[in-house]
Amino acid sequence: MKSCGAILVLLLASCLVYTSYAACNCYIATDECCNDLNNNNGNPTCYNPALFQCNGGNRLCPKGRLSCEKACYDPAVYSCVNNQLVPAGTQPPNRCSVNNGGCNNLACCEYGGGCYNPNHQACTPNGLVWTCFGVPANSPSVCGGHGQCVGLNACQCDPGYSGYSVCIPDDKCVTNNGGCGNMQCCSTASYPCYNPNHQQCTSNGLVWKCYGIGANDATVCGGHGNCTSLDHCSCNSGWSGSTCMEPSEPSGCNCYIATDKCCHDLNNNNGRPTCYNPSLYQCNDGNRLCSIGKLSCGKACYDPNVYKCVNGNLAPK
Repeated sequence: MKSCGAILVLLLASCLVYTSYAACNCYIATDECCNDLNNNNGNPTCYNPALFQCNGGNRLCPKGRLSCEKACYDPAVYSCVNNQLVPAGTQPPNRCSVNNGGCNNLACCEYGGGCYNPNHQACTPNGLVWTCFGVPANSPSVCGGHGQCVGLNACQCDPGYSGYSVCIPDDKCVTNNGGCGNMQCCSTASYPCYNPNHQQCTSNGLVWKCYGIGANDATVCGGHGNCTSLDHCSCNSGWSGSTCMEPSEPSGCNCYIATDKCCHDLNNNNGRPTCYNPSLYQCNDGNRLCSIGKLSCGKACYDPNVYKCVNGNLAPK
């Protein structure tokens, strides 16, 4: 620490204000610290709070004096207008009133006299501010009211909001059900409104339903195809039917009778293609050949009026 005579003295020789180069380790415990821009280039400066005050955290002035840039002033005598001292109750000259403030083809802001492009900035009583999509940065509606305009057409959204020109909730469905009315709202979808009988909301957005099952479900279309639109299955090779539950007739099932159908019969033929008369038999689940009207339980065919299938076993009804 330097002695009082070797440091910057701001108030004659009283040593009531002095520079501290060790983050304001002041000699006197009651002194306070100011990163003084007025007299000390922002360096930590100790001062007696009974005699001085640190305006705005970095402008050291005598007690009771306010700051206007580097000037300390008596507010009873002067006012600070656009960083200029003027007699109290008056305004500084409007630079823009003469030759458009020298701004040529640009606009001139009477508050501080700055030149600006009105498509990029707006003139306010506090000076120039950016505009975001035509809305001044100081407007409560800028960026949809949920962000800050930090540059030309640059919205910085509040936490929980995102967007480009307008900051909207990350969860679109929080406010007014996302505007979906009587429909349901899916926050992960670009267009969030949907009919739950037709679509399903997933972490990746909306998917179609096929016969009540969402397209992302492993069991959709019998597990043998893709749900490409409402109740429309695109079956994998070897499978057919509206729900892809029927095996396609393989080349080995060349039935003699054109009206016969093919079943990969697990009941009687170890899954090999088997031709059958659909007026007398039915292929249950695509691979269990039984008499017409009979259901399958394991390899057994049964009359559902007499028996029931419990965990793969027949039991009296």
